[in-house]
Amino acid sequence: MGGSVRVLATATLLAAGLAGASPRGAVILDSLSVRIYDNAGVLTAGRARAIKRATEILGRADLAVDWRECPATGVLTRGACSAPPEPGELAVRLVRSPKGDPNARALGTALIDRTTGKGTLATVFVDRVTALAQQGRQDQWAMIGGVMAHEIGHLLLGSNSHTDTGLMREIWTLKDLIRNRPDDWLFSRTQREELRNGRISGRSVIPQPAG
Repeated sequence: MGGSVRVLATATLLAAGLAGASPRGAVILDSLSVRIYDNAGVLTAGRARAIKRATEILGRADLAVDWRECPATGVLTRGACSAPPEPGELAVRLVRSPKGDPNARALGTALIDRTTGKGTLATVFVDRVTALAQQGRQDQWAMIGGVMAHEIGHLLLGSNSHTDTGLMREIWTLKDLIRNRPDDWLFSRTQREELRNGRISGRSVIPQPAG
């Protein structure tokens, strides 16, 4: 794979994630609901760690997430998981990469309608992220959580474009993973402003309790 990774995009992708929790007293946008479907057979403890990391990264952009864990697709579901997505609700699938995929280096995808600029479904290739984490000597669950946050970022921002730096960058190196600078796993200032200015529909704004 060499010393760098290029995220190959069809509708997509990439980033690993490490970031601290949202600062005390920050304003949190509190009505983002995300369903997570585990088709990769991740153990509960590992999935919880990935969700925690994604929550921390999104929290740095003042986004609070209501995660709804759902059975794998193809399994009989009931309740909220079986109902059609509500307006603004997102879904993330954890899967293993398909054989013969022409974008074999992509860590995930986010499907966005280029006409409307809206998207609901993101996919994370757990096996590819795990392999990359091992090369970069990073925690695989933190990496999976970072890719989840990156793909959710695409859905919320309504764009498949990437930045040169930060969470939404397309090209990065194993050196970046080992160096692990906090700014490498954050939304840019412009992206945070777009999220705070209400580009996500159906959000309410509440203060996070201090202390």
